[in-house]
Amino acid sequence: MNPASRQAAETIDGVSRAIAGWAAARLLERVPGIQARYGPDAERLWKAEMLQRLGHLAVAVAFERVELLVEQVQWSRVAFSSRQVHDTDVVESMHALRDVLAEQLPKQAMVACRVVDQALERVAGSAVPQPSSLLNATGGDSTAARLYLLHLLERNRDRAWHVVHGARLSGRSLAQVYERILVPSMAEVGRMWHMQEASIADEHFVTNATQSMMAQLRMDVPVEGERPWRVLATSVGGDHHDMGVRMLADLFEVAGWKVECLGANTPADEIVAVLDASQTGRPIHVLALGIGSSLSLRPLADTIAAVRASRAADGVRVIVGGHPFQIAPDLWKLVGADACAPSFSDAVQQSERLMLAAAS
Repeated sequence: MNPASRQAAETIDGVSRAIAGWAAARLLERVPGIQARYGPDAERLWKAEMLQRLGHLAVAVAFERVELLVEQVQWSRVAFSSRQVHDTDVVESMHALRDVLAEQLPKQAMVACRVVDQALERVAGSAVPQPSSLLNATGGDSTAARLYLLHLLERNRDRAWHVVHGARLSGRSLAQVYERILVPSMAEVGRMWHMQEASIADEHFVTNATQSMMAQLRMDVPVEGERPWRVLATSVGGDHHDMGVRMLADLFEVAGWKVECLGANTPADEIVAVLDASQTGRPIHVLALGIGSSLSLRPLADTIAAVRASRAADGVRVIVGGHPFQIAPDLWKLVGADACAPSFSDAVQQSERLMLAAAS
């Protein structure tokens, strides 16, 4: 990460609340009828929207990847459109934000304006994107994934269990059940919530039921021999997404690795402490870090930097994964990782290759 870009991002962080308020007020001034569309809470709602966008802008500036901002803006357009609200308001909000940034930011942070301009070039005038939906998927285990999610939305855990257990009985591996049925189902319920097709209660029920079924599935799968390596799987401080980390830990365990899974939201100093074999007596060979949002990229980079700076963690290989790395495929290099995996099973395979390469 370029130090000047990181500093510019931190400058944005420091003034984001003030900028968000000014930009929201500017938007209401420049767009006729917008106040009426959003009612008496219009300014408060738009300030919250601007504050969220500034968070993603800061990340895009820090890593010099405009795609990270474009992704958030496009998701906002989808959300607005699904609520029968003008998605053009999102584009207008970008113009208002850009004007305020140009007026208020110090010179060293003006790169933010260039990033907003680049995002506007990609977004303005384009059609509202249509997120891929499990409902339209064909082939593979898409039908099983749809049935699994439907049963859980109907609060029928027994039928949902029959789907995943049946997949195992038909010869699907644990990795295939996770990656072809559970992951698409979780992505779909997230999309449905975003589009107001599912409630927060729906999302929470599906998540908790899926975690329970993962535990049941894992108990029925034998370990494929024994590997001489140990992996630490977790997500970084501030990132509360842990389902992917738990799936990953299960697959490492089935592959014969010794696994320590810390779940979500683990501070960097705690991760470094666990990597210190002189204190724990348990050498860690691979650190597997997952993130659910681009807002966790800077904490991820900081965590990896702390690991690299620790003599106790010398020789530990770091592998990362998560949605942001699909948006900008080279991000894993910028955060300082040794590898990036597009799937859980690939993470296990890549980690084994890293260990074999280190031994040769």
